[in-house]
Amino acid sequence: MRRTSQWKDRRKVVAWPVFPGYVFARFTVRDVHTVLTTPGVSTIIRTNGRPAPIPDEELESIRTVVRVVEETGTAPVLRPLVTEGDRVVVTSGPFRGVSGYVVQLRGRCRILVGITSVGQGLELEVSSGALKRID
Repeated sequence: MRRTSQWKDRRKVVAWPVFPGYVFARFTVRDVHTVLTTPGVSTIIRTNGRPAPIPDEELESIRTVVRVVEETGTAPVLRPLVTEGDRVVVTSGPFRGVSGYVVQLRGRCRILVGITSVGQGLELEVSSGALKRID
């Protein structure tokens, strides 16, 4: 995506990766070794030990977002993808370091921080951008 970067003496529009640190590629399982030995590649995202395919619909949605962003100038914000039931940790703000479970997603996230052995918890409202999923 193109975005404006500010230096001390000037501003310039530069190309910026949508997902910094990631490169998307089409390859077969037979090509895994070749991909991993490519300079700059450190790993392949995996699910259950196998390369994780990304559905074409998701990639097309990202392409559409990038096109609209460039046409309109609106700026999306990169956020971690969390869903209800995910175990998360708060990464910023007054609740930094607190972990819990996402119980509701509507604008701001509601997470449940609890003690399972006594069956009680506290519900907090935090920004989804302040959450990191714990696998």
